[in-house]
Amino acid sequence: MASGNAGKMLIEVVVPGKSGTDLSLLVSQGVRGPLDRLSALFAAVAGGVTPAVVRVRTDDSTGVRASQQVSITYADLIAGDYLVLNDGFGRFLKFTCVTSGTPVAGDGTFLKQTNATTTGANLAAAINGHPYAFGFWTATNASGTLTITAVRPGSGGNAHYLQKHVGTSDAFTITGSFFTGGIDPGARLSFASTFSDHATANDTITIGSVVLTCKSSPANESEFAPGADATATATNLVAKINAHSKLKGLVLASNALGVMTLALQEGGRVGALISVSKSCSVLTLGASSFAPSTTDAWASSLVVLKGGAVSA
Repeated sequence: MASGNAGKMLIEVVVPGKSGTDLSLLVSQGVRGPLDRLSALFAAVAGGVTPAVVRVRTDDSTGVRASQQVSITYADLIAGDYLVLNDGFGRFLKFTCVTSGTPVAGDGTFLKQTNATTTGANLAAAINGHPYAFGFWTATNASGTLTITAVRPGSGGNAHYLQKHVGTSDAFTITGSFFTGGIDPGARLSFASTFSDHATANDTITIGSVVLTCKSSPANESEFAPGADATATATNLVAKINAHSKLKGLVLASNALGVMTLALQEGGRVGALISVSKSCSVLTLGASSFAPSTTDAWASSLVVLKGGAVSA
């Protein structure tokens, strides 16, 4: 979505006389078939054949732009040092330091002048004034530290990257090659949490109202075994989260070498109400709640539609 904006419609259908398994069959096989069956269900509700309550709310969502930072060390910067901006799809621009003369706007050069702050302003101007950067990147300068931001919101900006070619490595300091932080509108929040070692007895992680406790001999769905190392602990915890009666289908957990990722399966702003905390010295949480990863704004009140003799 080039605009970085999206409207979201969240629909809840309550159908008396049908089980959750019955309804899940409508969306569990193929693509065209389930959509046709959903259409038939709504037609039956609208016609009064199938009693149901349909609750609808709509939100607006705005994507987040990816960005990258580069800092200038004035004393180490020399003529010929340069940065390359690349969008990952064949567009790359070179910005070269010069120490004399007056750079021409749009020619990809910037003047080392006076100090890091002034030089950073010159580099930002070179980026913002480059005809082929227009519509792709903008740059701001704060005391010689530039923030370069993708113009288009969304995860596509995370494919952009910045490289340096310098005589002295400290001339430019880049926080990382690839841009980060780009998120598509309507994206669901996920965050990584890292175990540095195995958990110990009575360590806890709390997701919403569910407290998961480390026990040497787990006795129920809210207890997990410590394992021999970080990876084993994360594997055991992930299995309990994904199978837990209160979390299954709402939070999806995965593990890669002790790095546990939690992904909220519900969309919208409700994630901000689901807190995540821990009492575990070997676990570092990536976030304290499932706050929306995009800017989700209320667009309309809840609309309740009734079909058949059912209550709201």
